[in-house]
Amino acid sequence: MTRPHVLLWDEYYDEPHYRFESSLDAAGKTALLIVAGTTGSANLPNQVVSTVLRRGAAIIDINPDFNIFSETAQRSPGGLFLQGGSAAFLPMLADLIKDRIAAGS
Repeated sequence: MTRPHVLLWDEYYDEPHYRFESSLDAAGKTALLIVAGTTGSANLPNQVVSTVLRRGAAIIDINPDFNIFSETAQRSPGGLFLQGGSAAFLPMLADLIKDRIAAGS
């Protein structure tokens, strides 16, 4: 109960704590990946982004600073780098997605 939900030194990603396999499975099926607030310095997020890019799906990176995911997002079909905080961009993206679903697109 008191264990932080972080990957500690000498630990590895596993399914019970980090949803390793299910994350990669979802990446293999997604049409849009939104990456928010990470620099790409850990293995699992890099594998997820690589999987989505290989499939040709869109990636949107939201981050105050340009990073490896920003570059990858711009290379993905329909992908974007939104420079700034996720608190500003995520509600706008959610509204856009809701509007598209309501419009039947």
